[in-house]
Amino acid sequence: MTAIPSNHRIDSAFQFIQTGYQFIPNECDRLETNIFETRFFGKKTICLRGPKAAELFYDETRFERKGVCPVRLVKTLFGKGGVQGLDDTDHRQRKEMMMSLMSEERIDELSQHMHKHLDQQSAQWETQNRVEILDAMHHVLSHAICEWCGIDPTQQDMEKVTQDMAMMVDGSGGVGPRHWKARRARKRGDRWAGQLIEQTRAGKLNPPEDSALWVFAKHQDRKGNLLPAQVAGVDLQNIIRPTIAIARWIMFAVHAMHTQPQAFQELKANSDIDAADRFGEEVRRYYPFFPMVAARTRSAFEWNGYEFPAKTRVFLDLYGTTHHPHYWSNPDDFIPDRFLSDIDRKFTMIPQGGGDYHQNHRCAGEFITRRLLRDAVRYMADQVDFEVPAQNLSISMTRIPAEPADRMLLSNVRKRVPSDTPAYVG
Repeated sequence: MTAIPSNHRIDSAFQFIQTGYQFIPNECDRLETNIFETRFFGKKTICLRGPKAAELFYDETRFERKGVCPVRLVKTLFGKGGVQGLDDTDHRQRKEMMMSLMSEERIDELSQHMHKHLDQQSAQWETQNRVEILDAMHHVLSHAICEWCGIDPTQQDMEKVTQDMAMMVDGSGGVGPRHWKARRARKRGDRWAGQLIEQTRAGKLNPPEDSALWVFAKHQDRKGNLLPAQVAGVDLQNIIRPTIAIARWIMFAVHAMHTQPQAFQELKANSDIDAADRFGEEVRRYYPFFPMVAARTRSAFEWNGYEFPAKTRVFLDLYGTTHHPHYWSNPDDFIPDRFLSDIDRKFTMIPQGGGDYHQNHRCAGEFITRRLLRDAVRYMADQVDFEVPAQNLSISMTRIPAEPADRMLLSNVRKRVPSDTPAYVG
């Protein structure tokens, strides 16, 4: 049996802070391996990269999630009691509830909500000197997803809701003030969503019975009990918050439209919706968002000649897997047409995690992400003209979640009318 290689660092936490998304890929390349052992904040951790490692990582008989997620993420991104921290029957039952909302018809409805708010917002963009596309899309998506969930935006403080949901994502990988702002946003979000659950149960709100708000409010656990309002509210936010977070993918898509002019010209020349899907998928593969996911071994086992000890934390490198040179040709190049070929989406194309949607801890909202990103790409390519003013578009690999330094500013945005010739000024 072969010992898992060590990176021979006393603790890798500082190195991770210094290198961010590149930490696991760099260490794997340096050690010429896809598996190594290290310590993070004094805790033994095994780091994995690549499709074969992903297939292992999503073996539910070998790994568990309960209690594994760092407290920093529970207090900001995921919330206490949410589906991400469950295992076995509890996880499968809660996941089925979430997947029941992901029918093609329901996702069509969500896309229609997004288009409505895009039309409304793009008209306002015409009156603004500068449009920060990340914040603008936060607004669009927060209104769209709340309507879809059965929440009337006109009865909510949507500016506050939008800011809080966006801050949970933005602060989840931060330190100092950014992190503490995210914690405060999480507390406010939990109160807000918990109250919506309680009001629905009390009959003060009457959302449609196929809406997320109704489904979460009425869901029963395996013992036949309603979920605590706080827990149901956390999972309601686990639909709302990730949908609003798609704004970051859309920001990256607009960044690619400017920095990858050949790919953008090919997109505009091809009105096929599949071309927009390929562009969006390459955005998700190419740009950094989620660096890694964590689990813990249930018991000791052997894999590929390596011994995994019991109750040991394991990180799977998402960014490194979607940039692994053995599985992606020219991984550092932006090539949407790579998706014309068959791609293993279970364990190779895993920007938001891998495995099976129903059985594993793969993001239930990935269907929504792919659809809304595709439609937003098509909208920005076909229905608006814009300029990109001088700004700093560099993307730091140490900021998590990543974003361009100036957050992708647009100017002279104009809604296109059918007689217009497509225009774009870089």
